[in-house]
Amino acid sequence: MPQARLSLVRTAGLRSAAPSRASALSLAERCYLELKRRIVANELPPNFKALEPELALMLRMSRTPVREALMRLENEGLIERVARRGMRVLPVAPADMIEIYQILTGLEGAAVELVANRQMSDAELRRLDATITAMEAAMTSENLSAWAKADEQFHRTLLELCGNQRLAQMAFAFHEQVGRARLQTLPYRVKPVR
Repeated sequence: MPQARLSLVRTAGLRSAAPSRASALSLAERCYLELKRRIVANELPPNFKALEPELALMLRMSRTPVREALMRLENEGLIERVARRGMRVLPVAPADMIEIYQILTGLEGAAVELVANRQMSDAELRRLDATITAMEAAMTSENLSAWAKADEQFHRTLLELCGNQRLAQMAFAFHEQVGRARLQTLPYRVKPVR
Protein backbone atom coordinates (compact mmCIF):
# COMPACT_ATOMS: atom_id res chain seq x y z
CA MET A 1 0.00 0.00 0.00
CA PRO A 2 1.52 3.42 -0.87
CA GLN A 3 2.81 5.27 2.20
CA ALA A 4 0.47 8.30 1.82
CA ARG A 5 -2.61 6.09 1.53
CA LEU A 6 -1.50 3.94 4.48
CA SER A 7 -1.07 7.10 6.55
CA LEU A 8 -4.56 8.29 5.59
CA VAL A 9 -6.04 4.93 6.50
CA ARG A 10 -4.28 4.79 9.88
CA THR A 11 -5.15 8.33 10.95
CA ALA A 12 -8.70 8.59 9.65
CA GLY A 13 -10.61 6.34 12.03
CA LEU A 14 -14.37 6.49 12.38
CA ARG A 15 -15.50 9.56 14.30
CA SER A 16 -17.51 8.66 17.32
CA ALA A 17 -21.21 9.29 16.97
CA ALA A 18 -23.62 10.01 19.79
CA PRO A 19 -24.14 6.74 21.69
CA SER A 20 -27.90 6.64 21.25
CA ARG A 21 -27.72 7.20 17.51
CA ALA A 22 -24.71 4.90 16.98
CA SER A 23 -26.38 2.00 18.72
CA ALA A 24 -29.53 2.47 16.64
CA LEU A 25 -27.64 2.25 13.36
CA SER A 26 -26.30 -0.95 11.85
CA LEU A 27 -22.58 -1.19 11.13
CA ALA A 28 -23.32 -1.04 7.40
CA GLU A 29 -25.35 2.15 7.89
CA ARG A 30 -22.63 3.74 10.04
CA CYS A 31 -20.02 2.79 7.44
CA TYR A 32 -22.15 4.18 4.61
CA LEU A 33 -22.80 7.47 6.43
CA GLU A 34 -19.14 7.93 7.38
CA LEU A 35 -17.78 7.15 3.90
CA LYS A 36 -20.41 9.40 2.32
CA ARG A 37 -19.56 12.22 4.75
CA ARG A 38 -15.87 11.93 3.89
CA ILE A 39 -16.56 11.88 0.15
CA VAL A 40 -18.89 14.88 0.30
CA ALA A 41 -16.42 16.77 2.54
CA ASN A 42 -13.63 15.95 0.07
CA GLU A 43 -11.68 14.09 2.77
CA LEU A 44 -11.71 11.21 0.30
CA PRO A 45 -11.06 13.28 -2.83
CA PRO A 46 -11.94 12.40 -6.43
CA ASN A 47 -9.96 9.40 -7.69
CA PHE A 48 -9.06 8.28 -4.15
CA LYS A 49 -8.69 4.49 -4.27
CA ALA A 50 -8.82 1.95 -1.48
CA LEU A 51 -9.35 -1.77 -1.12
CA GLU A 52 -12.07 -3.15 1.14
CA PRO A 53 -9.55 -4.30 3.80
CA GLU A 54 -8.04 -0.79 3.89
CA LEU A 55 -11.46 0.77 4.36
CA ALA A 56 -12.34 -1.78 7.03
CA LEU A 57 -9.13 -0.89 8.89
CA MET A 58 -9.79 2.84 8.49
CA LEU A 59 -13.34 2.49 9.85
CA ARG A 60 -12.45 -0.16 12.44
CA MET A 61 -14.99 -2.71 11.28
CA SER A 62 -15.18 -5.89 9.24
CA ARG A 63 -15.35 -6.04 5.45
CA THR A 64 -19.02 -7.07 5.29
CA PRO A 65 -20.48 -3.67 6.33
CA VAL A 66 -17.88 -1.95 4.13
CA ARG A 67 -18.97 -4.03 1.14
CA GLU A 68 -22.64 -3.16 1.80
CA ALA A 69 -21.81 0.53 2.14
CA LEU A 70 -19.83 0.49 -1.11
CA MET A 71 -22.80 -0.97 -2.97
CA ARG A 72 -25.00 1.91 -1.78
CA LEU A 73 -22.37 4.52 -2.62
CA GLU A 74 -21.96 3.01 -6.08
CA ASN A 75 -25.73 3.16 -6.64
CA GLU A 76 -25.61 6.86 -5.73
CA GLY A 77 -22.83 7.49 -8.24
CA LEU A 78 -20.27 8.57 -5.65
CA ILE A 79 -17.84 5.70 -6.22
CA GLU A 80 -17.11 2.90 -8.62
CA ARG A 81 -16.11 -0.52 -7.44
CA VAL A 82 -12.93 -1.78 -9.03
CA ALA A 83 -11.18 -5.09 -9.54
CA ARG A 84 -9.95 -6.90 -6.46
CA ARG A 85 -12.87 -5.59 -4.40
CA GLY A 86 -11.87 -1.98 -3.93
CA MET A 87 -13.33 1.35 -4.83
CA ARG A 88 -12.50 4.67 -6.47
CA VAL A 89 -14.18 7.97 -5.59
CA LEU A 90 -15.72 9.39 -8.75
CA PRO A 91 -15.14 13.03 -9.65
CA VAL A 92 -18.12 15.30 -10.21
CA ALA A 93 -18.30 15.73 -13.98
CA PRO A 94 -19.31 19.09 -15.50
CA ALA A 95 -22.15 17.37 -17.39
CA ASP A 96 -23.43 16.00 -14.08
CA MET A 97 -23.40 19.49 -12.56
CA ILE A 98 -25.39 20.91 -15.47
CA GLU A 99 -28.05 18.24 -15.00
CA ILE A 100 -28.08 18.66 -11.22
CA TYR A 101 -28.48 22.44 -11.43
CA GLN A 102 -31.31 22.04 -13.94
CA ILE A 103 -33.11 19.78 -11.47
CA LEU A 104 -32.33 21.99 -8.45
CA THR A 105 -33.58 25.09 -10.27
CA GLY A 106 -36.98 23.47 -10.67
CA LEU A 107 -37.11 22.03 -7.15
CA GLU A 108 -35.96 25.21 -5.43
CA GLY A 109 -38.27 27.34 -7.58
CA ALA A 110 -41.19 25.23 -6.37
CA ALA A 111 -39.92 25.50 -2.76
CA VAL A 112 -39.71 29.30 -3.00
CA GLU A 113 -43.28 29.44 -4.30
CA LEU A 114 -44.46 27.25 -1.41
CA VAL A 115 -42.61 29.40 1.14
CA ALA A 116 -44.03 32.61 -0.36
CA ASN A 117 -47.58 31.27 -0.19
CA ARG A 118 -47.54 30.22 3.46
CA GLN A 119 -47.70 32.20 6.67
CA MET A 120 -44.27 31.83 8.28
CA SER A 121 -43.75 32.26 12.01
CA ASP A 122 -41.42 34.90 13.41
CA ALA A 123 -38.94 32.15 14.33
CA GLU A 124 -38.94 30.83 10.74
CA LEU A 125 -38.41 34.34 9.37
CA ARG A 126 -35.51 34.86 11.80
CA ARG A 127 -33.92 31.58 10.62
CA LEU A 128 -34.09 32.70 7.01
CA ASP A 129 -32.89 36.21 7.85
CA ALA A 130 -29.91 34.80 9.78
CA THR A 131 -28.67 33.00 6.67
CA ILE A 132 -28.93 36.20 4.61
CA THR A 133 -27.08 38.15 7.32
CA ALA A 134 -24.33 35.50 7.32
CA MET A 135 -23.98 35.75 3.51
CA GLU A 136 -23.75 39.55 3.69
CA ALA A 137 -21.13 39.41 6.46
CA ALA A 138 -19.07 36.92 4.45
CA MET A 139 -19.26 39.15 1.37
CA THR A 140 -18.19 42.19 3.40
CA SER A 141 -15.16 40.31 4.74
CA GLU A 142 -14.54 38.76 1.29
CA ASN A 143 -14.55 35.29 2.83
CA LEU A 144 -15.61 33.05 -0.05
CA SER A 145 -15.65 29.89 2.04
CA ALA A 146 -17.94 31.43 4.68
CA TRP A 147 -20.18 32.82 1.95
CA ALA A 148 -20.49 29.37 0.34
CA LYS A 149 -21.46 27.83 3.70
CA ALA A 150 -24.02 30.57 4.38
CA ASP A 151 -25.40 30.25 0.84
CA GLU A 152 -25.80 26.50 1.30
CA GLN A 153 -27.56 27.09 4.63
CA PHE A 154 -29.89 29.63 2.98
CA HIS A 155 -30.95 27.08 0.36
CA ARG A 156 -31.35 24.33 2.98
CA THR A 157 -33.47 26.62 5.16
CA LEU A 158 -35.73 27.51 2.24
CA LEU A 159 -36.23 23.83 1.52
CA GLU A 160 -36.88 23.00 5.17
CA LEU A 161 -39.50 25.78 5.38
CA CYS A 162 -41.35 24.89 2.17
CA GLY A 163 -43.56 22.34 3.90
CA ASN A 164 -43.04 19.61 1.28
CA GLN A 165 -40.77 16.94 2.75
CA ARG A 166 -40.47 14.90 -0.44
CA LEU A 167 -39.40 17.94 -2.45
CA ALA A 168 -36.88 18.88 0.25
CA GLN A 169 -35.44 15.34 0.45
CA MET A 170 -34.94 15.20 -3.32
CA ALA A 171 -33.20 18.57 -3.32
CA PHE A 172 -31.00 17.67 -0.32
CA ALA A 173 -29.70 14.61 -2.20
CA PHE A 174 -28.55 16.84 -5.05
CA HIS A 175 -27.12 19.45 -2.66
CA GLU A 176 -24.56 16.87 -1.53
CA GLN A 177 -23.25 16.61 -5.10
CA VAL A 178 -23.21 20.40 -5.38
CA GLY A 179 -21.30 20.57 -2.11
CA ARG A 180 -18.62 18.24 -3.45
CA ALA A 181 -18.22 20.34 -6.57
CA ARG A 182 -18.18 23.54 -4.53
CA LEU A 183 -15.29 22.31 -2.37
CA GLN A 184 -13.31 21.40 -5.48
CA THR A 185 -13.98 24.65 -7.35
CA LEU A 186 -14.14 27.22 -4.53
CA PRO A 187 -10.54 28.41 -4.94
CA TYR A 188 -11.24 29.23 -8.61
CA ARG A 189 -14.54 31.08 -8.18
CA VAL A 190 -15.02 34.80 -8.51
CA LYS A 191 -16.25 36.60 -5.43
CA PRO A 192 -20.03 36.93 -5.11
CA VAL A 193 -21.55 40.36 -5.66
CA ARG A 194 -24.53 42.01 -4.01
